[in-house]
Amino acid sequence: MVDEKKTVSLSLISHTNVGKTTLARTLLRKDIGDVRDDTHVTDTNEVHVMLRTEEGHVLELWDTPGFGNSARLLNKLKDIPRPTGWFLEEAWDRFKDKTQWCNQQAIRNVRENADVVLYLVNAAEDPAEAGYVDCEMQILEWLSKPVIVLLNQIGPPREAEIEEEEEKLWEAKLQRFEVVKFVMSLDAFARCWVQEEQLMRAIEGVLSFAKRKPFKKMWEIWNANNIAVFERSVSVLSSHLAFGCCDREPLSQQKILELIQPKLKFPAISVEGRKERTAAMERLAERMQCSIKESLDELIKLHQLEGRAATEILKRMSSDFSSNKPVNEGISAVIGGFITGAVSGVGADFMSGGLTFGGGAVFGGIFGAVGATGLARGYNLIRGDKSPCMRWSLPLLKKIFQSALLRYLAVSHFGRGRGEYTESEYPEFWKARIKQITETHQSEIKSLWETCKRETNVSKLEPRFEKLLSNIIRQLLSEFYTDVKPF
Repeated sequence: MVDEKKTVSLSLISHTNVGKTTLARTLLRKDIGDVRDDTHVTDTNEVHVMLRTEEGHVLELWDTPGFGNSARLLNKLKDIPRPTGWFLEEAWDRFKDKTQWCNQQAIRNVRENADVVLYLVNAAEDPAEAGYVDCEMQILEWLSKPVIVLLNQIGPPREAEIEEEEEKLWEAKLQRFEVVKFVMSLDAFARCWVQEEQLMRAIEGVLSFAKRKPFKKMWEIWNANNIAVFERSVSVLSSHLAFGCCDREPLSQQKILELIQPKLKFPAISVEGRKERTAAMERLAERMQCSIKESLDELIKLHQLEGRAATEILKRMSSDFSSNKPVNEGISAVIGGFITGAVSGVGADFMSGGLTFGGGAVFGGIFGAVGATGLARGYNLIRGDKSPCMRWSLPLLKKIFQSALLRYLAVSHFGRGRGEYTESEYPEFWKARIKQITETHQSEIKSLWETCKRETNVSKLEPRFEKLLSNIIRQLLSEFYTDVKPF
């Protein structure tokens, strides 16, 4: 038996085929109902529990049949003294007049069950041309239940300014309807969990005073669950990043003379050395590929999304690797005699602890006044390694860091309406902002990379990666959604 005093009921209402069931799936974190491109796919009122507390409070979500031919329905109701009462008392045939049947079910649900109506509109339409919205709002005004309008089908995530402008257009269109209390974007295909906090606050603000207190407790639990998923996601990605930063592939001892061509013009690597280096690169890349896939699968599981991630193929460009092969100081002095001043390469810098193989250049960066012998000492001292090995370079670590941020945003914005999770193209503004923000934190990323030259215990380094990653993601979400404060 449902205790109405402890129950808050949300009714999803819209024109037919706008996406109610799709949004319900996203909010409920499970597949319910039938989703297909057709009218009146849902033809009965279906209730689902979103949250149940130990004290017996229940937050329930109703998926209802969509309104159909709203203009004809409104014209008919206008001529009747007691419009909604009469309409609900009529006996409509579910199969011979399915449109009227579905209209009746939706109206009955709002009148008898709803504490708050969540009304979906197709944001892809021009508000001025969505005439059915006016008709359906007039019907909802007769029912006198508070309405929160959700802009659905808005497409991929966009900058906050663009969404705010679109919301203002719909607010202007709907301002004459007193039942409309709030307008916000919440696309079933591209929503982010932080927007649910904004939705819950809006619901709390329009509920009857008797139900606000129990509802606040429920949405605080809901948000706490979301935060727990966020924190676990950050932990998963931090483990992945720490593993990649610490990972290394040992190389056999190779005389430094093999790096020098006979005429001592430029260093070179023997055929055997080149084969060994390539094999080491491949082993590093395979482990990184497995780590990426495992972390992505775990994110999908945490967000209760179906599907398995397709294997992401890494570009095994030689410039993505760093070698820490110890440098013989005597040979370094010889090299120093031939290389004076500055020699430009492809992003490799001995003093940063990496010998980068890329673009055919082995030695890069600036030698300058440091001197080859001093350089060798600095290199070995920084690395602290007695045997040669290969690891990921700092530039590549930055790319892996950016990739992890993109994967988090992609999964956390993925609505269940799409079915199984598949990786898709990221919005351009995500990429641009992530690149900017990682540049802002480049000193911290470099510090982690430097630490991983000495410390290879992943579990010891995970907390540092976790703190940095959490701060960056929180900053990104607060920028993308300026009206939410889930943390």
